[in-house]
Amino acid sequence: MNTMISKHVRDALFIIDDVPEQYKKTAFEVILGHLLSSDYSIISESRQVLTKKDHIGINKILRSNFDWPSTKILESKPTPQILLVLKIAKEDFGFDELSASEIQKILKEKFRIIKSVSAISMLLYEKLGKFVDRVSEGNKFYYRITQNGISLVDSGIKGTSEQ
Repeated sequence: MNTMISKHVRDALFIIDDVPEQYKKTAFEVILGHLLSSDYSIISESRQVLTKKDHIGINKILRSNFDWPSTKILESKPTPQILLVLKIAKEDFGFDELSASEIQKILKEKFRIIKSVSAISMLLYEKLGKFVDRVSEGNKFYYRITQNGISLVDSGIKGTSEQ
């Protein structure tokens, strides 16, 4: 499936997540139809709306019953902490990408770990290509964990030099 179409399908599914069950099918069809039929400038405006809506997704992560203490984030150093947040967001919540400010919010609200957005951004920038990749939407960057990053987290990154 075309990457843009896949993105629109994910965006539409994300938007309808809070819609009552009996209206989800219709809402999905309408939103996806709009996203697919729009010209580039409208898509761009729509993406800005979705970017604002991302915070709703982060709030879903923060309100979830996920077993955060089992992640051992508090025992880890900065790189493993951030990679683990990206991995959990992807595998357990279906969020393929997070901004540095969204990562900061999760670390702060779930673990009381205080890191500046710029510190998170710099750390992620150092790991670009190896453990994370980055996409931009407008003037905002979103980070995605790579397979190497997932493998590093799964292998017990705590004892490696990548801390």
